[in-house]
Amino acid sequence: TLTAWDCNLDFEYITALTREDGENGEENLEKAWFVGLSWELQEDFEVATRYEHFDDDNEEDQEEVVNYRWLAGFNYAFTDYTTLSVEYRYSDFEQESDSDAVGSQNELIIQIALEY
Repeated sequence: TLTAWDCNLDFEYITALTREDGENGEENLEKAWFVGLSWELQEDFEVATRYEHFDDDNEEDQEEVVNYRWLAGFNYAFTDYTTLSVEYRYSDFEQESDSDAVGSQNELIIQIALEY
């Protein structure tokens, strides 16, 4: 994490060191990396975006396995104990050939957090 002014830049890398054997006897070593940027525009208002990339270490496409995801949103603390969070999320999925499975997904998540 790097912090400068009112911005935070996060980078994360995750990998499996060992895994059980895959379908063809090979060892699958999944890995993922993430990068995020947030900016506190005011004391009570923060905007953020994040990119997530996943690699399941499998050459073939599989149903409902995430390739990558984009997120963007904001947090607004409208009282000392209540925060509104809004997030848009776009996910891209692997698809087997001739599949009817969904190739992408759009989500809107709205939360109200109460601190007690």
